[in-house]
Amino acid sequence: MPPRVTLIEANLDDCPGQLVARAIQAALEAGALDAWASPCTMKKGRPGFVLAALAPEERREAVTRTFLAETTTLGVRMREVERVELERVLVPVETAYGSVRVKEGRLAGELLGAHPEYEDCAARGGERGVPVKEVMEAAMAAWRGGRGR
Repeated sequence: MPPRVTLIEANLDDCPGQLVARAIQAALEAGALDAWASPCTMKKGRPGFVLAALAPEERREAVTRTFLAETTTLGVRMREVERVELERVLVPVETAYGSVRVKEGRLAGELLGAHPEYEDCAARGGERGVPVKEVMEAAMAAWRGGRGR
């Protein structure tokens, strides 16, 4: 059975976007596994957000408190959900722009996908004055070449 985590959500129709962005960051700092906001239409046609986070049981209270403290919401809803997660393996590759880590995703040992780490690509692109997507393409080419793919 997949591990269970808590989905924590709040509807926000009177909260400035800057506070929504801060709440996402604060939830991650409080131990959320992931946090995000989705635009929605609230009652009376008002624009708003659904702020959400996934938290392990031991961090649920801290993440909930973060939503209540950092936003204008007066309450949150919670429910347990199952989560399937790929095993992650970081593989360093050398490119013409420098070293970049590529994250491999595996399920029961089977490789299902890979993607270069954005922060590495952004750093190498900034150092060399090239677009991030160019570094990402070079990293994937190096990964494919080095892994026999």
